[in-house]
Amino acid sequence: AMGNVARLSPEFSPEWTTYTATVDTLTFEVAAASRSSWAEPASVNGSAIVPRVFDIRAASPSFETVQVVVVSGSRSEVTTYSVQVFFPAKECAGSCGNGTCNHLQGLCECERDYFGDDCSVFCPGSPTCSDRGVCNATLKRCVCDESFDGADCSTRICPTCKNGGVCVLGTQNLTDNPKCDCPSTNYGPRCERWWCPMNCSRAGACDSSTGQCTCYDGYTGEDCSGMPETMHPLAKCVDLALVWGISGHAPGKEPRPLYDDGFDMASSVTQAWILDTLKEARRTPALRTRPEVTSWIERVSDIVEARGPSSSTGPLIGEQDVVAYFSARENRVNWYGKDVGTTGDKFTGRITYVRSRLTINVMRTWGATRMEPHFEAWRAFVESRNALAPRGAKVLMVSESWSSMAVELGVLRSTVQAFVTAVGVSWAAVVLFTGSLPLAFAAIAGTVLTIATLMFLVLSVLRWEFGAVQAMGLTTFVGLGVDYSLHLVHA
Repeated sequence: AMGNVARLSPEFSPEWTTYTATVDTLTFEVAAASRSSWAEPASVNGSAIVPRVFDIRAASPSFETVQVVVVSGSRSEVTTYSVQVFFPAKECAGSCGNGTCNHLQGLCECERDYFGDDCSVFCPGSPTCSDRGVCNATLKRCVCDESFDGADCSTRICPTCKNGGVCVLGTQNLTDNPKCDCPSTNYGPRCERWWCPMNCSRAGACDSSTGQCTCYDGYTGEDCSGMPETMHPLAKCVDLALVWGISGHAPGKEPRPLYDDGFDMASSVTQAWILDTLKEARRTPALRTRPEVTSWIERVSDIVEARGPSSSTGPLIGEQDVVAYFSARENRVNWYGKDVGTTGDKFTGRITYVRSRLTINVMRTWGATRMEPHFEAWRAFVESRNALAPRGAKVLMVSESWSSMAVELGVLRSTVQAFVTAVGVSWAAVVLFTGSLPLAFAAIAGTVLTIATLMFLVLSVLRWEFGAVQAMGLTTFVGLGVDYSLHLVHA
């Protein structure tokens, strides 16, 4: 054998002409040489080429026969020696159920469409799995690409549409590219991607895997449409106060406060409710509370919390905390002194009322109609808190800006009523004295059109705020317009 010498059985003897040998490789080499001068090898299997290489073509019990012809020196005698060369059969590891065992290599030779060490993997198709999938040895079958099915992946099926998408019906063959009909919220070949709301208003980055926006700095909202809020100068913003312990004011020339007998600032429940109300006011974007302005009770609460938990089970802020806060610095008394009332001097005794002054990002110079939505937001907030407030902890909202707004809105509404009344009375007077409806309509139409033109010029072109002064001017103009119309009719 190649690299090893196979022994003959039996050992060589000139008189014995038939031998056997066993090799362990699929290729072996035969060489012959004479030990004496009376004879020499003439051929190996008919070939004079010595040594000669042979290939094993079958395993035991089959064998390869090698014949060596030896001729005597006088060439009077010719002897043929025969060697049967055996290759031990190698067994396959498996049963080769769908194939046969190659005993030369010890491997299964599988039938068509079968693969694996024991020919148990069935992956039909030409090419394998029709080139529309992969042959999976673990699953022992074809794992088809998306939208393909069958043992050989030659059957076209609808793909799996995600997020409520529906496969477009029609001919499904191997060359088609089937599509999904996606809902309005999704897109992509399988509806796997999400549209972001309003494309994030071009103010954020869209994550198409979730459909959520990551807004740029300053922008807020699900679609990033919340514009950065312009911070107005604090000195020009609306100030308001939230008051606990006072339920209203007694009527009269000099109104006096009506104290709420149920108010108990020494109660931990009351203190927690007041602090939570202030926190909620700052957390609510619609209220536009400015963070720069804080109330005394918030400051004292921060000091007490920073000091650490107390062994007492009473309220968070005690009388001694109030006294200590205001006595520490004189400017605190000047700024916050009127924000708390007590029964004793120098902030001692029972607290009768608490006031928290806040500033909101709304200009005091805005007209009443522009300011009214912000007032309504605060009124709704106060009403919602009072609906849930514990006994004696209802809050009263006070603001000079809200009062001025209410007066201005009253003037505006009375102006509209006066305009409608003046036009109606004028129309009735014209009808009464002329007896002509067309003439009455013509006269009043002239007045209405004149007023409409004036309002368009003031509000849309000049963009003036329509306030109390403008309302009084409009009332005067209406009077002159009606008077002019009546003179025209009389003429």
